[in-house]
Amino acid sequence: METPQSINEKLELIFLQLGLAESDEQLEKLLDTYLTPVLSKLSSIDSSVRTKVLEVLAHINKRIKSRGSVQLPIKQLINQLNDVSLTGFVTNFTIIYLKTGFPRLPVNEQLELSSTLFKSIEVAILNLMKSGLIPLNEIVCHLIIGSCDTRHAVATSADLELRNQLSLIDWEKPEICTELYNLYLGHAASKSQKQMTDSKREPANIRMKLKLLQYLTRSKTAGEYFPLSIQVIYDGLFGKTNDKVAILALQFVHHILNSSLDPTILHKQAGLFLDCLLKVAQNSESSDRLRSMAYTGLGKLSQRTPKLFSKRMDIISSLFDALTKDLSAELKISIQGAVSSVAQAYKDVPTSSTMLIESLIESSIGGNNRYLKMAGVQCAEVMFPRDHIQSCYQLLLALGDESQDISGEARKILMATVENRRFSPSKLQKLPSFSGLLTYVVQMAHQRLLRGQGFSIGNKMIYFSPSTYQAILLYLHRCLLTESGVINSEQNMDTRSMFCKHIGYLFECDRLGAIEKMADFINLMFHYLQAVSDPVVVSLFLEVVASCPDDIPIDKLMCTKGNGKGSYDDALQPKLIWLRKLTAHANDDIRSLASELFALVFRRSVSSFNSQYDGLILEVLKSCSSKDFVLKHGSILFIGHIVGDYLKTHVKQNLSWAGSDNILPTIQSAIYRLVVILQNEHDPVLCGGACFALGEIARNAPLPLPDETMCNTADDTVNVASAVTKLSVVEVLLKHLTKNTSHKLRELAVNALGLLPVGSVSFPYTEMILDNLLNSAEIGDTEYHFTVGNALCNAALGPLSPENCNKWTGKLNYLVGTTSHEDKVEWLVNKILKDYVVHRIPSVRQASCIWLLVMLKTSICAKHSGIQKNLFQLQQAFHSLLSETDGLTQDIASKGFGIVYDLADVDQKKVLVNQLVESLTNTINKPPSKVRIIGQDGSSLYEGASVQLGNAPDGSKLSTYKELCSLASDLNQPDLVYKFLHLANHHALWNTKKGAAFGFRSIATAAREHLKPYLPSIVPRLYRYIFDPQSSVQAAMTSIWNVLADEPNKLVRIYINLILDDLIKNLTSNLWRIRQASCLALSDILRNNQSQKSLPNDGKEVEENPADAISRRLSELWSTVFRVLDDIKESVRDAANKTCKMLKKFSVQLFDETRSTSSKENIMVDVLTVLLEGLNSNVDAVRSISLSTLIEFSRVGGKLIKPCVSKMVIALVETLSSSEAQVINYLQNRGDEDTQTAVDLTRIEMVKSNPLMETALRCIEQTDDKILKDLAPALADLTKRGVGVLTKAGCAQAMEKLVSVCGEDLSPYAAKLITALTSGLLDRSLAVQKISSRAIGHITRIAKDSSINKTLSKMRQWYLEKEDASAKRASGSAVYAIAQVNPDAITRHSTLVLPLAFYGMHEEPASSTNLSRSSTESSNSSGMKLSNQEMWQAIWVEFTPGYETALRLHTREIVELLSSVMNSNNWGAKIQAAASISSLLKKQKPGTVVGHDLDDVLKTLLSGLKGRIWEGKIGLVEALRDVGVHCAQSLTEADRDLVISTLFKESERQNAVYRARSLAALGSVLSVHQRDEFIKVWQLARIHLQKEISEGSDSDGETSASNRSKTNMRTTQLQKVVLNSVCDAWPNYPSHTHVLCYKEVFSDFADLLSRSAYAVQIVTLKSMTTMLKALKRSDIPLNADVTFTEDRGGDRFDDLPSLLVGPVSSCLGNVKYLAVCEEAFKVAEVQMELCRGGQCPRLLPDNVNVLTRALQESPLNSSKSEYQLRLKTMLKAFEDMQ
Repeated sequence: METPQSINEKLELIFLQLGLAESDEQLEKLLDTYLTPVLSKLSSIDSSVRTKVLEVLAHINKRIKSRGSVQLPIKQLINQLNDVSLTGFVTNFTIIYLKTGFPRLPVNEQLELSSTLFKSIEVAILNLMKSGLIPLNEIVCHLIIGSCDTRHAVATSADLELRNQLSLIDWEKPEICTELYNLYLGHAASKSQKQMTDSKREPANIRMKLKLLQYLTRSKTAGEYFPLSIQVIYDGLFGKTNDKVAILALQFVHHILNSSLDPTILHKQAGLFLDCLLKVAQNSESSDRLRSMAYTGLGKLSQRTPKLFSKRMDIISSLFDALTKDLSAELKISIQGAVSSVAQAYKDVPTSSTMLIESLIESSIGGNNRYLKMAGVQCAEVMFPRDHIQSCYQLLLALGDESQDISGEARKILMATVENRRFSPSKLQKLPSFSGLLTYVVQMAHQRLLRGQGFSIGNKMIYFSPSTYQAILLYLHRCLLTESGVINSEQNMDTRSMFCKHIGYLFECDRLGAIEKMADFINLMFHYLQAVSDPVVVSLFLEVVASCPDDIPIDKLMCTKGNGKGSYDDALQPKLIWLRKLTAHANDDIRSLASELFALVFRRSVSSFNSQYDGLILEVLKSCSSKDFVLKHGSILFIGHIVGDYLKTHVKQNLSWAGSDNILPTIQSAIYRLVVILQNEHDPVLCGGACFALGEIARNAPLPLPDETMCNTADDTVNVASAVTKLSVVEVLLKHLTKNTSHKLRELAVNALGLLPVGSVSFPYTEMILDNLLNSAEIGDTEYHFTVGNALCNAALGPLSPENCNKWTGKLNYLVGTTSHEDKVEWLVNKILKDYVVHRIPSVRQASCIWLLVMLKTSICAKHSGIQKNLFQLQQAFHSLLSETDGLTQDIASKGFGIVYDLADVDQKKVLVNQLVESLTNTINKPPSKVRIIGQDGSSLYEGASVQLGNAPDGSKLSTYKELCSLASDLNQPDLVYKFLHLANHHALWNTKKGAAFGFRSIATAAREHLKPYLPSIVPRLYRYIFDPQSSVQAAMTSIWNVLADEPNKLVRIYINLILDDLIKNLTSNLWRIRQASCLALSDILRNNQSQKSLPNDGKEVEENPADAISRRLSELWSTVFRVLDDIKESVRDAANKTCKMLKKFSVQLFDETRSTSSKENIMVDVLTVLLEGLNSNVDAVRSISLSTLIEFSRVGGKLIKPCVSKMVIALVETLSSSEAQVINYLQNRGDEDTQTAVDLTRIEMVKSNPLMETALRCIEQTDDKILKDLAPALADLTKRGVGVLTKAGCAQAMEKLVSVCGEDLSPYAAKLITALTSGLLDRSLAVQKISSRAIGHITRIAKDSSINKTLSKMRQWYLEKEDASAKRASGSAVYAIAQVNPDAITRHSTLVLPLAFYGMHEEPASSTNLSRSSTESSNSSGMKLSNQEMWQAIWVEFTPGYETALRLHTREIVELLSSVMNSNNWGAKIQAAASISSLLKKQKPGTVVGHDLDDVLKTLLSGLKGRIWEGKIGLVEALRDVGVHCAQSLTEADRDLVISTLFKESERQNAVYRARSLAALGSVLSVHQRDEFIKVWQLARIHLQKEISEGSDSDGETSASNRSKTNMRTTQLQKVVLNSVCDAWPNYPSHTHVLCYKEVFSDFADLLSRSAYAVQIVTLKSMTTMLKALKRSDIPLNADVTFTEDRGGDRFDDLPSLLVGPVSSCLGNVKYLAVCEEAFKVAEVQMELCRGGQCPRLLPDNVNVLTRALQESPLNSSKSEYQLRLKTMLKAFEDMQ
């Protein structure tokens, strides 16, 4: 990146090249290269660069003004004019040079460039439009036209502006819409008007049409312009356009159809839309994309105007036909969508049309085209209701399609009906009738076989594919279930019972018809299962057969009567054989289902009851010994079903075993076989099957076994099977209750044990079973204990158990003696409460909780007296179990609480409530329950000890109970404690709250109306709970909220104040979960209640706009959430951050000036106070959100922020420095002075774009007189006390903004502000000085003249009296800023400022030790744009008519100023004053400074030269020299003598450098006044030319090489100065001094040439040339003391040739430095002239030879040397001499 210094150097070089250009051609070439780059530098932010550019341009203007033929680079200037990145300053200058240069071009070139120039003008016009001077909506069409221009620059400029302003343009404005149509159609849009030929507007070209269509689709209003819209659409589709225009035209059609047009307007266009869409869609030459859009448009049009389509069946037919053609996939998908949309228009067509559509659907779904299939499916969905049989059948066919897309769509349609019925019973969709759909399916199934459309599996042919077949069967079953009133398809006793009753009802109503329908359904399933092994359909088969009444012959259900060949029974036997084989199927589920099905069918098909059963059982027993695992397992399961079914029938018919044809031993053998399998078999599947079989037998009837082993002494030959007893069965099952048993087998064994007492009135081992089941409590398997719970209920209830029912009909199996049965329910409850609820092992306590819940959920058990007697003990048990840390235990215990309360009567409920409230209230002081720790021997291990209900995760006790009870008491409804029993409020253990939540939900679901009076206390807490960070708790509480709040938004509106109070309180809770939940809840309220609109009130309940309630608490919410932002937990901080964002959004909308009212001002003041305090927070997040919110407030608040403007501005500016990154401070502190200044400058530039500063400046725009009274003094005070560069810079910028906003209103405060800024001028940071100076400059625009004078005087005082460099720079910077901003003030005070500026412009930026008379320039490394000297110089140049004129006008003031400075003790000031005096004298004509002014100057200088030498004093000597030189004619003789004597005196000082510089000054004065004081000067100068001086004093060798080099350089410089002074003092007129001193002088010069460096040699030779030329003018008569020989012919300088020949000859041969040779040659030339003129003797031959040889060997004797000709002339002269 180029620095300003490097740019200035390049500009200086360009300036030099332009100045050296001698011809117009050279100037023109340079302008062609440099003019545009130089102009571009006008955009530089550096003022020194801009100043230098203006200097260059001023020179160019002068040159080209008088040179009309010089051409300017017009092309480059035009290109630069199009560069939008350049500033307006550059553009203006570019236009100036275009105006100057374009007329100079030849005519042909002017014509050639005119279009380019016009383009540039267009761009300029567009830029003008974009400037904001013209309303945006009035230039929309102009921008569109510009964006369509073929010239890139014009199009880009317009298009970019359109994109940027797109969202701000009002496209609905009628004027814009009309103009867009006019641009598109031309005058065709208004044919009714007669247009003049000259004013006729042609339609838009293609390029413009593309643009116009894009913008027409943005306007809803544009679609209502009929018929213009149709004209545009038809032109775009069928006119002379291209595909892009056509696509946009179709998009316009879609836009019109999507817009909410007036139906009457749309109706006018619909027919035309339809025609054009059909034409495009059916045009095979159109592109796929175009046709696709046309089809999509057809679908949209059909939805808006269905009547238009319902009369045209050809449209939907054409859509189906189009899908059969060879089209792209994209196009076919569009046609599919069109079919789906268009089909809705044909819902109410006549029957004839419906049949056509049915045929279309049938042919499409039955075909192989997947696109046609999908279209058919979608059409079937849209056109027909779900009870339409034909479409339903087609959808079922599609359900089995190989394509997942098609099958999935069909499934979604069919299953959606089922799911809707399940979840939304109020929105039932009628399904097809079972009978009608079945008849149609059977009919179509046979037709499919006849048509060869069946599906082949192996050697079997079925009607449909397996997936389709299964779907049809299941859907038929679903239809039958729906007719029976079953909504939920879940299998349970209730649904099965309803289904069975409905089947019975069908047989009662129409026995034959029902038999036929069921037979058809069963045969369909049988037909399917013969080919496909599907457990789902087997289960369906079983359910249908079992649900048919027993009096219906099974053969009629399972078979259809043939054609007279055979009977029903003959047809049944093959199916029985098939079913028997199915019991040995490889699939476990099929085996189990088939066993039950075969037993059912067998029972209903046998004619001889006992004999056939006996044979079948014996056959199955043989299979149980098979090695075939599948056959063996199936046989075991079949034993359970067949024996159980037989025994159930036997008991039901009350048959005697005596007449049972000896079947009893067979049954006992079967049971024995099952027991043997359990004892000996290791396979868990076989053992599980045996357990199931034993349980199934025992469930249906008493086991036909003895209680214990009986030995008959009379007959020792007892059957082995008789050895099996009820006890052995129990024992063998109990062996499988160990932990090592597989889970499934253990559960089957438990289930079997529970079923053993069910079929028997008095099972002797019930208590044994119960004890063993209870003892298995230590098994840590939750699912297992649910099974144990069911088994305990079954065993305890015995024949009263729900399991003693027909699982299909739900009827209880009758057992003799059931009414007198003594169950074990009460015993079991007491046992669990006494021994297991308080057990020492947690898993046992969990098991007991599960058992109790299962017992309470079993209706028969729950109504038992044993339960009713123990309700209080059960409540205590559940209360103690709620303290468990296990979540499941708490869940179950909470459910138990609600069930216990519901089971109690009124009196019991009162006691339960009192007991619970008392125990919960005393939770903090004492344990609510004593949990005994029971040892293995049953004794209490810790007597008197109790277990506390537990602690929260943070260690706090469970105080929730007491609060919940207090809430219930406050509501005067103690029983509500059950509803509030989630056992964890906002302070407590959330694990227990989860369990309690389920209990609360169960209560609240049934008691919503009962809880309504107590909602004010419940809603605030519950609302907070639904945002709990624990997901399980959140889910539970959300469920409760959904129960209570059927209208959540309304409930929030009603209780918004209570909710807000609760949230504000808990935002600072000591529990992090509460804080986080409160933040999230508050965020949700803010998100959902942004609107300020008033809400309708139904009059029943008082509702408040939540936004109003939030507004009243807004400042409190901000301050509270700010505290949470500094939370120790990260998740809480994140939640608080989200809340802050919502608070910000809410606040910004609330305080939007366009929406808010003045009533919000007080709220805004409070909020802004909190936010301003947040800016000073130590928390980054608080500062960040405070800043961003304040920024938004400043943008939208407008006048609402006026009361806080002063506070906001001061707080924002004061925060600037603290908002800065620490790395910047690090760089600033660690760097050197240059780095610090560079960093500070960067910081000041950054502050302009700092959001804080931008916000402060935006706030200042609202300032008025009232605000100024507070803001101006506060800003002045902050300026004085502010810390940090950014804050100080911010104060300065704020003041500048105040000047521009308030103007003269700020005038009373100007003096105070300037005084405050003055402190910034003395800041150590140069950047702060600069920004403060600029601010002072702006304030002077409105300050009083006296304040300005005071400020300027103070700056003058600082500059003249303060020795600190920073103070001087501050003074110059301030005055320069005033000059830039308020030049009139400088003009008015020119006598005060200009003398100071003249003095200041001679300041040396850095001290220089060089002996050169030109002072060194500042390196500008400080980074400031201008040095102090440059600023003073700029002021002088800007405010003076001319240098010389200004000096003449202000000479008196300048002299007075310089005189006062010279009298100071500041040496630097004296040096600067001396330089000023020199300029004062040099820049004017001689004789200008006279009289008193000259006397004062001379006295000042002479006075200053008194005393010792100090650094820089030589400046006074040089000033005195300038007095002697430039005022020579004005000086009196006495003054001349005084000047010369003073200079002689200074030349005799000890300091070598000072002495040498003084000699130089003396020589200049002597030369001007022609005073011959050479001898004195020579005596002083000779000392410097001696050899000793040049060698220095480093002979001892101690000085380093670098020091020696510096010493030599210093000596060289001294010698050069001295030689110049000697040359100046040498009389250039005839003088005796020439004769007297020439020999000594030239001898020393010769010696100096032989030992000096080349630089000294050059000066020496030049001096010799000058001095020798002076000898030519010497005509002094011979001195008596001087004698001449005859040979010399009276020459006066006889020794001169011999003195010069040697050194000159030596220098002529200097090969290394050609300049030395050149100067030596000039000496030789002058010597030759002296010899020819007779001033010196002729050269001796030896001298001539030496010179000749030297000239011949000199490097000058070369063809490349310009001296060659002159050298040859000299050689020729030497030849003549010889």
